[in-house]
Amino acid sequence: MSSKVFDYIIVGSGASGLQLAMAFVRDDYFRDKSIGIIEKRRSFTNDKTWSFWEIGSGLYDDIIYKSWKKGQFTACGETIDLDLGEYNYKMLRSIDFYNYAESIINESKNIEWIQDEISFIDEQKNIVALTGKQSYKAKHVFDSRLPDNFKPTESLNILQHFKGWFIETDEDVFTPESFDMMDYSIGDKSKTCFMYVLPFTKRKGFVEFTYFSPELVDDQTYDKYIKSYLSDKLGVENYSVSETEKGIIPMSSYPFYRQNFSKITKIGTAGGWVKASTGYSFKNAERFALKIVDNIKAGKIPHSNLHKKRFKHYDKLFLDVLLNYNAYGEKLFYKMYKKNSIYDIFNFLDDESHIIQELKIIISMTSHHFIKALIKHALSGFRIK
Repeated sequence: MSSKVFDYIIVGSGASGLQLAMAFVRDDYFRDKSIGIIEKRRSFTNDKTWSFWEIGSGLYDDIIYKSWKKGQFTACGETIDLDLGEYNYKMLRSIDFYNYAESIINESKNIEWIQDEISFIDEQKNIVALTGKQSYKAKHVFDSRLPDNFKPTESLNILQHFKGWFIETDEDVFTPESFDMMDYSIGDKSKTCFMYVLPFTKRKGFVEFTYFSPELVDDQTYDKYIKSYLSDKLGVENYSVSETEKGIIPMSSYPFYRQNFSKITKIGTAGGWVKASTGYSFKNAERFALKIVDNIKAGKIPHSNLHKKRFKHYDKLFLDVLLNYNAYGEKLFYKMYKKNSIYDIFNFLDDESHIIQELKIIISMTSHHFIKALIKHALSGFRIK
């Protein structure tokens, strides 16, 4: 079997792999470094929608589909207006991101696309072996595949699962200046589930029904609540559906960091880049990619200090409450949005807040469920399992 040598290999061309590749392209330090991107697929489709918040302008503003400065949060019979202040809430279609990333990467002469499938990675010999006749070696491999010994039953796990419709109505029903972060007014009160609405114009928008729960539901359940929201909340009877979107995002306390080694760094979902308490990942991938670049330039192991441990503890508290008292999710999030500024909330969810902000948010959500989870994890030494 012939072998080819790279400085770095990226396994997978999802958001994490492509953001890392673009971070390499943007930094002159990597201009003379050879990089391989190994991916079975070589054509992209509009398979998902990413949303995220950030202050001011960002790396992907040229391809942002829509952004908002205002939002709403509806729970416990109350609607809370969200003035995002310095923040913008941005929506990005995956096909636009894929095409943009591919164009940026293709401008770099030191990055090679490799269409194939990984069979194994030998950490000792730096070998990424493929199913074909070719193998590849690298100083470091960035691997987006979930580990073979992934055992989520050893951790706290729930699923963010959802289905959304891109719709167009015959009448003006949306307020395009304001999105709905969570709307609990329609749904199953025995579960944490809500509507998520991104309005594009007065007649076009994305309506999605989302669960944070251990169990999945059938397609008809999502559809039932979306239809109920459109008819009962918006008063819409006539509309057309141009696209649908469905997904499952793991929200887990699983210690993905244990799969990192001196020559292998797990990225994306496999690296724990999905925020366990929210399911958001796109902006995390951007931050972690930049941190990896900085670590390499500083002579450190690429995955050094990617995660701040205290935020893993906070996520674990959220997961514990949602796993054991799933119906309480509406009140839990209501307390957070009711009693805290959006600036503090976004900082907290971005793992960038300071202790005073964090204590304020934790205290605002205090309940016997939350205290019970806090005591349980304190007695266990806050071990991240």
